[in-house]
Amino acid sequence: MSVKRAAIGHRPAVLNPPPQVQLAMASSSSVLRLYREMLRNAAKFETYNFRAYATRRVREDFRKNKALKTGSSEQEKELEFAREQANVLYRQVVVSKLYPPHVKSVMETLIK
Repeated sequence: MSVKRAAIGHRPAVLNPPPQVQLAMASSSSVLRLYREMLRNAAKFETYNFRAYATRRVREDFRKNKALKTGSSEQEKELEFAREQANVLYRQVVVSKLYPPHVKSVMETLIK
C-alpha cells in the first residue's frame, strides 16, 4: 500500500494497486476480491462524474457476467478483461490524484 500526499489539503491519499489474481480457475472469493478492489479504486476519483461513471461500469460489468459458468473459457476471458480494466482504473485514479479539480462540481456540493 502506498501513501502519497494530495496536492491540495495535504491529506494522504491511499492508493492500492489492483490485486493480482491467479490466472488459473478463479474462485468466487478471488472474483469478489477483484470486484471490491475495483469499487474501492473507483470511489477514489477526485471528480463526481468520473467516480459515478467508474462505479456504475464496474457494477454493470460484474452483474452482466454473474451468470457465467465457473471455469468456462468465457468466464476466464471476462476475468482477464476485468483484470486489465482494474489496472486501467488504478492508473486513472493516480492521474486523477495528480491533477485534482480546482472547483467542485454542483453534485459534490449537494451531496456533502
